[in-house]
Amino acid sequence: GADFTARSLDDLPTPGAISVLREQYNELIVRRRPLIHVVRVTANNDVSYTNTAIRLPLSSDGETIDKILVAVSSHRNGILIATPEARAAEMESLN
Repeated sequence: GADFTARSLDDLPTPGAISVLREQYNELIVRRRPLIHVVRVTANNDVSYTNTAIRLPLSSDGETIDKILVAVSSHRNGILIATPEARAAEMESLN
């Protein structure tokens, strides 16, 4: 998968998702506990896939959330698309 260590949401290759992700991250900080989000995404070519993300709040000092550990899996028709590169290739093959 992709490594976004020390990068911001603005660095993501999917600018359309930034506002949704920002809301989800803010929810994580407010609730101060792990959260799972499941989102169905439809690409421009009408191909749909499901992203499941678990986000874990982390703290260097035991109080302030200063890191978020994220793991995401993407599925199309129940089949795991293992990496962003594989997902991009899958979407391209359907055009």
